[in-house]
Amino acid sequence: MQIKEMALKAIAYGQEKKATRPVLMDLQKLTAMTDYFVILSAANARQVESIADGIVKSLKENDNIVVDTAERDKESKWILLDYGDFIVHVFHEDAREYYDLERLWSDAEITEVL
Repeated sequence: MQIKEMALKAIAYGQEKKATRPVLMDLQKLTAMTDYFVILSAANARQVESIADGIVKSLKENDNIVVDTAERDKESKWILLDYGDFIVHVFHEDAREYYDLERLWSDAEITEVL
């Protein structure tokens, strides 16, 4: 399975848990850190956790893809799931607007996923 396909699966699993505003950012030409960012939004902290947990569980059980590192802030307004070749960011809407990764990485090719 290609990296982009794995990242898109993460988006689909997030959407199963009601993630909104999914975006796939192609960073391959910009950094060696990772190939893609997946950015998802949630309405509240409980939903942020549910989406992140659902992605981790589904990728592991359905696709045999295990998260390398998972980090979260105290209030669960932002959870980062590092899969090496792609990184999933699950944000509370307020945190997403504040950190504005789409603006910070505006040179990336950005695909909004429906």
